[in-house]
Amino acid sequence: MARCFGERAILPGDPRYEAARRVWNGMIDRRPLAVLRCTGNEDVRAALDFAAEVDVPVAVRGGGHSVAGHGVVDGGIVIDLSPMATVTVDPSNSIADAGGGTQWGEFDAATQRHGLATTGGLISHTGISGLTLGGGFGWLTRKHGLSCDNLIEAEVVCVDGRVLRASPEENAELYWALRGGGGNFGVVTRFRYRLHHLGPNVLCGTIAFARASTRDVLRRYRDVMATAPDELAAYMTFGTLPDGERAIVLTTLYAGPAEDGAGWMERLRRCGTPLADLVASRPYTDFQKSLDGSQYAGRRAYWKSSFLSGLSDEAIDMAITCAAELPARDAILNIERYGGAASRVPPEATAFPHRDSEYLINIMSVWDDPERDGANVGWARESWAAMAPFVQSRSYSNFLGDEGQSRVREAFGVNFDRLATIKARFDPGNRLCVNQNIVPTSGAMTNIEETK
Repeated sequence: MARCFGERAILPGDPRYEAARRVWNGMIDRRPLAVLRCTGNEDVRAALDFAAEVDVPVAVRGGGHSVAGHGVVDGGIVIDLSPMATVTVDPSNSIADAGGGTQWGEFDAATQRHGLATTGGLISHTGISGLTLGGGFGWLTRKHGLSCDNLIEAEVVCVDGRVLRASPEENAELYWALRGGGGNFGVVTRFRYRLHHLGPNVLCGTIAFARASTRDVLRRYRDVMATAPDELAAYMTFGTLPDGERAIVLTTLYAGPAEDGAGWMERLRRCGTPLADLVASRPYTDFQKSLDGSQYAGRRAYWKSSFLSGLSDEAIDMAITCAAELPARDAILNIERYGGAASRVPPEATAFPHRDSEYLINIMSVWDDPERDGANVGWARESWAAMAPFVQSRSYSNFLGDEGQSRVREAFGVNFDRLATIKARFDPGNRLCVNQNIVPTSGAMTNIEETK
């Protein structure tokens, strides 16, 4: 291993080890056997070979932003892709290739030089890898689908050392599994995305309303979004303003000409009497960083999340009750309107199955003091239990913590059994188990034709 990686192998006792083993969520405290910083496919192959030789599990770190801490593992090997963060844009064909260690801020900066974008995460230091492999929600979901819907092909290093191209034409079943099935099937070292014309400026921003008017604001928001075009993304968040006042905050973006979006922004303003209105034309790259402020690495985080088939009056009232006493300044309850282009993809067309839900609900707390763990985790769990009558038996794998196999099954829904069979083909020993894990079906599938 030392011969292959040299200084790029970080072991216990190395002065860099403490920093190298840390991931975004400060609640995660794991000690790997080694962190191997990979610069290409050969490095990844060597890391997988070493893990097999010493018989330990593998964690793959793209951005390390998983709330469950899946970018690090106790006693195993971390394949750190952060050195693989190049982005190459082909503007004439509206395509971009990006290495597996790329973060969305880096990706957006490269594509926006050409007035192009694809659906990416809401936090700029989220990795493209984990977000895309788990589905990928963002401001462009309603207009252009999920991140995985825009994945044209991928380059994958398999646990047996093969390097495969996964696309509709080559290794199509693997390609299908990568679009929403998580990091269960191999280490993806290159992603190729379809891009769309956007920006560089977009109509976007936030509108804050008084907490006392929340019920009426949410009902009007629901009515506006029922007829909104795909271009309009609008999320409602119970949270705390910079001055400490509790409020309901609408964050919105119009993925089209500003003149077409102005009327829709006015309709959103009329959901209530704004305390603050920061909607304006601004660079898309700036907006993509606008939520970064409270989400820096090392803070403690706990999330609960699911889908809603609709936003009933009863669900609104319960959400108001849950958000009445937020346990931390950066604790939020967030309701995101789904639908649009993402909902017009059949549930079995990609591994990500949840296409007909109308909303996502996210109960999230971020804090710093370990002594506040109980209050923050307790609030999220209690709120989750209170919202249970209104949520669907579905989950979004990128927002899952370590919540057990039943929740993993909910994440993959009708596609779970097919994914388990594909897992048996590409990772029969479940070496890649540090994820929302799909346990391989006994006996590898034999009816999948594979192009090497």
